[in-house]
Amino acid sequence: MFSSLRSRILLILLIAIIPPVLVIAAIAWDSYGSARAAKLSSLSHDAELLASRMDAVPLGASRLAMTISELTALAGTDSETCGRNLGVLIDNYPGYDSIAVYDGGTRLCDVHRRSAAPATSFAPIATIDDLAEGEVRTKIVQSGAEGGVFWLAARAEDSRRSVAVTMSRSYLAELLDVYRVFPSSRAVLVDGQSSPIVMGRTSPEPGMWPADLPLEVGIGLRTARFAGNAYIFTIYKLRSFDVWLVTANLETDILAEPRQQLLVSAVAPMLMLLTALFAIWLGLNGAVLRWVLALQEANRSHARDGGPTSTSVDPRAPREFLDIAASFDTLTGELAKRNADLEREITEKRNYLRELHHRVKNNLQVIASLLALQKRALSPEHRQILRFPEDRVNAMSAVYRTTYADSETGAVQIGPMIREVIHRLQDVAGASRNAFELTVEGEGRRVALDTAVPIAMLMAEILPDYLDAAVHSGVPVSVRCIGDAAGLAIEIVGDPGVQPRSFKLSRRFVEAYLRQLGATLTETEPGRVSIVCPLDAEADKPRLVKIGGVV
Repeated sequence: MFSSLRSRILLILLIAIIPPVLVIAAIAWDSYGSARAAKLSSLSHDAELLASRMDAVPLGASRLAMTISELTALAGTDSETCGRNLGVLIDNYPGYDSIAVYDGGTRLCDVHRRSAAPATSFAPIATIDDLAEGEVRTKIVQSGAEGGVFWLAARAEDSRRSVAVTMSRSYLAELLDVYRVFPSSRAVLVDGQSSPIVMGRTSPEPGMWPADLPLEVGIGLRTARFAGNAYIFTIYKLRSFDVWLVTANLETDILAEPRQQLLVSAVAPMLMLLTALFAIWLGLNGAVLRWVLALQEANRSHARDGGPTSTSVDPRAPREFLDIAASFDTLTGELAKRNADLEREITEKRNYLRELHHRVKNNLQVIASLLALQKRALSPEHRQILRFPEDRVNAMSAVYRTTYADSETGAVQIGPMIREVIHRLQDVAGASRNAFELTVEGEGRRVALDTAVPIAMLMAEILPDYLDAAVHSGVPVSVRCIGDAAGLAIEIVGDPGVQPRSFKLSRRFVEAYLRQLGATLTETEPGRVSIVCPLDAEADKPRLVKIGGVV
């Protein structure tokens, strides 16, 4: 997959950016975690600040009640003076709905805002009678879906008077409306059963507060889903009442800034890293790879064409590549000269070999001619003595004549060689060509000269008896040769009477040639001989065979 130089460089660059990518990702994630923790801490701080403002209302009420209980002159001694003075206090403190003063178990006076319901604005007398000196008592009455009334009663030290103050629910609701950290911010006061008792204009829809929210002492954070959205809730118990302040904010609003920070802290360095990687890749491609590819193309052109190749390298290329290109040009030039010298030497050697084969052919033809002249000078009964060497010299001469006529020195085509050998043997035997039938398949099959000579000599040992029989009996001789990639098959069919006198004196030569060729000879029936000779790469190699003790 990564076999080319370009792909390996790309792989190295990709591997090189993995560590910084991991470091950047770790730093970005740590930064996101810190920003998220800071946002949640800020959210808790805002909720705690709102709770402290709401706790300030009963705290101020307890101080006011203690002051009225302790200072008799502030409330006066009669109900009219008491009502007038308390009315001034109600008008100046919007956090209270009503104030009542009790003297020894008897209500001295009371005042309340018009918006407050008189029947539920004051603490019951039974809960005020048993107040001890210096005691402050708080309570919520009529809690539930309709809301609740928050009141506080206090009695100063060494005082017979008790003062009850009712907190304004509308004022508490206004404080809830102030809580607007995000557009999705919501706040509500709930009781111990998680039921809303004070809701502002921005308080959430009914049922938004999960009933299973744990009401803890102190600040708590919880995440829950409502209407398909994730909300983060803060739960904080007020110090003065058994009431919990619950706030809700969309998780997407709270974590928008940390997520944006994560995106910026991760994506921006990644983009810079990828930009640097791309710049490095362009630099490597322009400064290194393009020149490497140019040298590669020149090398391919040289290997494809085989001739001298000059690398066309831009002079603006790095000096090292110019040196490589110059060295390559020098090398290809030297190789071209060496190839020319080798081709010239091969041509000369081929010519020398052809000349050698030509002279061998001529010498063999001279020998054959001398044998023929000598044979004619002998009587008919003595001519057979020279017939044996004449046939073999003619067979060998036919092989060298065929290879000389072919441009491939050292290789012989089977078809022309077989024809030449048979025609010469026919001339020596005096057999008519009409009495001979030759069929050759695969004439273009070539064999080495060292293989062609044993084949020709084997034909010279077998065919003369068939040709002599054809001269005397008139039975034609049929020779069929099939040459293919696997080997050579020769089938000779002639006079059945030739069998008793075949292979008389030349049997040792026939067996030697068969061993040299790795061939087999089969006499299927009288007058029919089959020779199968493998011509594969191993069988076509020259062999040295001893014939009568001579190699």
